[in-house]
Amino acid sequence: MLQGRGAGRDEPALELRRLARNVGLVERYQAVAFAYASVPFFWFLLRDRGLDVADFAALQSIYYGTTLVCELPTGLLADKIGRRPVLALAAVAQACGFAAMAGARGFAAFAAVQVLLGVGQAMLSGTTAAMLYDSLRALGKEGEYLHRESRAIVARLMGTSLAFLAGGALAEAVGVAATPVAAMAFSLVALPVALAMREPPREGTAASHPPARLLVESVRDVARVPDLRWVAATFAALFVALRTAFCFYSPGLERAGVTHYVTIGAVYAALNVVAALATRATRRVTEEMGERGSLVALLGVLAASFALLAMTAAPALAVLCFFVQQVPFGLHFPIVAAFVNPRVPGDRRATTLSILSLLGRASFAAAFPALGAVADRHGLAASLGVAAAAFAAVAVALGAVGRNAPPRAEAS
Repeated sequence: MLQGRGAGRDEPALELRRLARNVGLVERYQAVAFAYASVPFFWFLLRDRGLDVADFAALQSIYYGTTLVCELPTGLLADKIGRRPVLALAAVAQACGFAAMAGARGFAAFAAVQVLLGVGQAMLSGTTAAMLYDSLRALGKEGEYLHRESRAIVARLMGTSLAFLAGGALAEAVGVAATPVAAMAFSLVALPVALAMREPPREGTAASHPPARLLVESVRDVARVPDLRWVAATFAALFVALRTAFCFYSPGLERAGVTHYVTIGAVYAALNVVAALATRATRRVTEEMGERGSLVALLGVLAASFALLAMTAAPALAVLCFFVQQVPFGLHFPIVAAFVNPRVPGDRRATTLSILSLLGRASFAAAFPALGAVADRHGLAASLGVAAAAFAAVAVALGAVGRNAPPRAEAS
């Protein structure tokens, strides 16, 4: 922790003030860096430019494949060269991706877009959380992390909500081609916010280690430390459940007769507002249930929502389930990050969070095709039922293991 000593020593005090600014800057950065105004309308843009559903699915695979490949390298980069330059590079990569999307024609051009956006997203994964925690630790305020991370996630969700509303209005008034231009503008605003941050000090010595050693140490920690092994499995299960739910939103809205761009943007925005309201309750939830109990309960809520979706074909009830699923979405990451950060050294923090994200994405890549195969063979309801049963079983198993966990050992 940095401390100013002596009335005549201004430099430590100035450094502390600069680090304190990071807390608010992370919130502002999240509000604009994740303002993906084009997301609800990406399919419509592809359709208008002559691509079909198979192309859409392939492009989604390219995006997630890119994030999967880049998760660990970008986490290592953030631990080696610092959080600030990686957050700046993320803004640049995303701005370039959205600019390219606005003028893209044909599958190859859109594939390049997805690679750029995937790289940018991978750079964001874990880096914002590491920047915030390291800054608070340097200030001696790491106990405030859960509250501050929750505030940052609320800022992110509200920024995304406003972007979705703006995207809907632009799509209706100008056309869907305008939505990536808006997303590019938000990403460009994120760049000076990142550059205004101060690189916080990090405990540990891994910055001087070769990347391979840093990666091996981080993987070893996740594999061997019971707390990290448990939270990695829990995060992977939550990632699969939340991402699977997200894949049903557009078909669900279409089935409910929601077709106007303004309405689609408004629904996506409303989903994020519900998630933001849930995020504001993070501290209260963890105080009542504990971190482990809260994460297991979130997975149980998702399992129940999938079961309800499997049992009903009513569009209104399906949309209600989508809103219920926003509660776990809003709560899960602040709790996971608050669980992980004190348990790993600062010089491996971003890498460890990237490993968790990598495990989540890999689990989704393995599980979702299996659920799709069940849907093709037996129908969507059967696929949802299988998902509900699987998530419920995993929640029970994780709850049992979590109850027998030893007391936490904090990283030095």
